[in-house]
Amino acid sequence: MIYRKSDFGKALLKELGKGYAVARIAHWAFVEHLDHIKELEDGLDSEMMTVIAMGEGAQFHLSEDELRQLAARLLGS
Repeated sequence: MIYRKSDFGKALLKELGKGYAVARIAHWAFVEHLDHIKELEDGLDSEMMTVIAMGEGAQFHLSEDELRQLAARLLGS
């Protein structure tokens, strides 16, 4: 089964519903990536890595609004 961009977008919005916490969201995205690594839709890997990278330092942080825009874009894919 393919893990689609829309699946990740929907899951990201659900995770954001728990509140905006950079470390938690980055870790969550890392676990999602590992759980679905062999079934990612083309182009999803780089989108997930963008969220995972937030855990690597402030220069990679996305605001809550930017994450919501990313999720909306993925849902529209």
